[in-house]
Amino acid sequence: MEDVMGDKTVFIEEKFAGKALQLVSEVQQELAKALDSLGGKKHRGLQDQFPFYSASHINRAVEGYVLLRQQSRLDASRLLIRPTIEAAIKILAVRKQPELLYQIAYSERLEDQKLIRKAGARKGMAAKSH
Repeated sequence: MEDVMGDKTVFIEEKFAGKALQLVSEVQQELAKALDSLGGKKHRGLQDQFPFYSASHINRAVEGYVLLRQQSRLDASRLLIRPTIEAAIKILAVRKQPELLYQIAYSERLEDQKLIRKAGARKGMAAKSH
């Protein structure tokens, strides 16, 4: 009895997941069209650029998520969820409080510098060993 119910539950979950993935894919395609329509437009500076570049990041991450899910690469696709949500939250936060943009930019720059220093140190160590 449990096997029959278990198989039915799995089938329902797979059917739901398929429809949900199709919806995510359609939303991503619409986002890509919207971003393309903004190409070449004049902007007012960082206040306009930030949501645009963040939305572009979201678009690429969602596209990757869909492709990985279609290939049954579930673990890899899950890695794209958090950065996508974080980018969306940052867009909303900056929309609500524009002054947060500079704090976010500064924090991200510090994080980038840490990563660059670590990568440089590794490369320097690799060059010394050759």
